[in-house]
Amino acid sequence: MIAILLLLSGIVMAVYPRAKVSASVASCKQNIRQQVMALNMYGADYEGYEPVHETIDFPAYAMRRPFLLEAYAGGNGIMYCPITPQCAKDKLYSTYIFSVKPEKNSPLYNTASVQFERWFADPNSQYPVIHCLVHDELHFHPSERHLSDATNPPYLVWLTRPGAIKTGRYPIFRGGRIAEMCSK
Repeated sequence: MIAILLLLSGIVMAVYPRAKVSASVASCKQNIRQQVMALNMYGADYEGYEPVHETIDFPAYAMRRPFLLEAYAGGNGIMYCPITPQCAKDKLYSTYIFSVKPEKNSPLYNTASVQFERWFADPNSQYPVIHCLVHDELHFHPSERHLSDATNPPYLVWLTRPGAIKTGRYPIFRGGRIAEMCSK
């Protein structure tokens, strides 16, 4: 009897981390979907314009000003990935990045940042892409050695503006800023 209980508890312990990761990814995808809905509502009110955004790191990246979407999103809860540490929430206004693709005749179009954009976004799409900064940094730049596989998933989540959710891997160029924020 004890052996059966130990066997069952071993199975549950092996499955729990994977289930926790799946749940966090599902919640992250839902946050992104709600952001797209909020963007569409904002656009409907402002003649198709998107909220102001600011460039960070290099031109292909821009982080939206999420407070502009709060009225459409019912608060700022959807601006943070569910596995975001509280110390990062205290310092960031969003853990989602809004990648913007420049026009083909722009001098930025042939830069390395736009080439990077083509690796994960549909090259024929003119829509911006929203992706989760927490998932990609935790996987690709884990500066904390104690992070387990449960909080270190092998993928990130992104969504193109029309609404197609995709998951996948891609190399990134920036460091693990969220872990750095929490160590200060």
